[in-house]
Amino acid sequence: MTFEERMRTYCGSTADVEINEEKLKKTIQLSKAALYQGSMQNPLSQTEFLLQQFGYIRKRWWAAQAAALLILWLFLFMNGTSAYTRRCMGILAPLFVILLMPELWKSRNCGCMEVEAVSYFSVRKIYAARMLWFLMADILLLSIFFTVSVLTLKLTIGEMVIQFFLPMNVTCCICFCGLGSNRADSDYVAFGMSMAWIGIWILVVLQEKIYQAITAPVWVSAVILSVLLCARSIYKVWKNCGQYWEVNLLWN
Repeated sequence: MTFEERMRTYCGSTADVEINEEKLKKTIQLSKAALYQGSMQNPLSQTEFLLQQFGYIRKRWWAAQAAALLILWLFLFMNGTSAYTRRCMGILAPLFVILLMPELWKSRNCGCMEVEAVSYFSVRKIYAARMLWFLMADILLLSIFFTVSVLTLKLTIGEMVIQFFLPMNVTCCICFCGLGSNRADSDYVAFGMSMAWIGIWILVVLQEKIYQAITAPVWVSAVILSVLLCARSIYKVWKNCGQYWEVNLLWN
């Protein structure tokens, strides 16, 4: 729908809307100049900008992530640390990432990408700030979980990396690839692929012949590859976040 058609819809089907393109462009330029001038008079520092973005993030998803880790620890604590029990960590590990999907997809699902694109701060800066907060919060939660698990459950760091970090990292790759997609239903696709990945992981770790056939160098290579792919997918989201649908960066 063109701008003229939208105006006729809002003003009435019989309204005759005449738009002077030159005056419209001049109004836009003056508005941009006024916004820029006002922002320069009271500039936000980097710390203030980060704190501002922190306020926009719904903390309930971090609480849900903490609850998921607590449930996983309780499961391991109550059922012992047998080989199969340790391998089951990878089944719940993707849930830790999936719980971030509603918050990461919030801007797209609410249809506010265009609003963010015309703000003073670019969409790239906004996404960089939010992902920085997600990263710091997740590092804190995982550090606590890893430390408590190693001390109380007598698990090794190597086991935690293979049984938890690896499946979690692969889920991160899937989710961020979905976030970087232009598909309108990318969140559902990412969720479906994450569920499929959990099924594949269950097949690998619970089939003794398959699991024993995987050597230590293969596990190490898989972990390194997953970290590189995750970093690439996050960078791709940050780089292309201003190109979703009809969004165009008007600032910076």
